Amino acid sequence: MNKTELLNEVVLALRNLLTQAVTAAEKAHKAATDDQSVAETQYDTLAIEASYLAQGQSLRIDELKAQIQQLEALQVETEQLNVANSQVNLGSLVWLDYDNGENKKVFILPCGAGIQLEVEGEKVLVVTPKAPLAKDILGKTVDDDFELVIAGKHQSGFISEVT
Repeated sequence: MNKTELLNEVVLALRNLLTQAVTAAEKAHKAATDDQSVAETQYDTLAIEASYLAQGQSLRIDELKAQIQQLEALQVETEQLNVANSQVNLGSLVWLDYDNGENKKVFILPCGAGIQLEVEGEKVLVVTPKAPLAKDILGKTVDDDFELVIAGKHQSGFISEVT
């Protein structure tokens, strides 16, 4: 699977999250405006809580739409995305070999952090340039070492492949 197909999969995952967020927002809006939610006492806050939830879901919807637009704009630059580059950049697919024997593939994109794809039996994790791992490997090339500490846990290894 090439990077353009991977990017399409990330956009699809974001669209699925968007659909879920729209459904949740609709439910929260209904709950906030339902007759059963009318406050019976000053301490009855069900309608207020539901309206806060609806507002939060609306913000999430806007965020997901912006992420989808950002990745679709990146899709327009597919020629650049699929050019093999030995240096880790935005749009790179990177194979990492950890010192503990673990291997990991990461796809560096401007958004969609945490989305995990299954590609030909292997997992690919989307990371953004803000992630500690991405900050450490951006600009590096094949065989360069990386080292980071996340939640007090030391992790190190080397970059085995960049596409």
